[in-house]
Amino acid sequence: MLPCHTCGTYQPHRQPKDDRERQVIRTLKQLKPHTYVEDYWICVSDERDCRNIRHRWNVKPLDPPEKMPEPE
Repeated sequence: MLPCHTCGTYQPHRQPKDDRERQVIRTLKQLKPHTYVEDYWICVSDERDCRNIRHRWNVKPLDPPEKMPEPE
């Protein structure tokens, strides 16, 4: 469990699970072009539908926070 800036508590997180999620992280404008996307994790809170994207070592790497879009 990692702290989630959006939830305000410790929540389970996971790495991107497919190419669509990796591409979403690659296209975030605040990230450098050669960012290693596996270093970015997604909040999978059971209490709410958060989907906040965070760096594994930084609780709030993006300002404003970015959320992983729902699958289509």
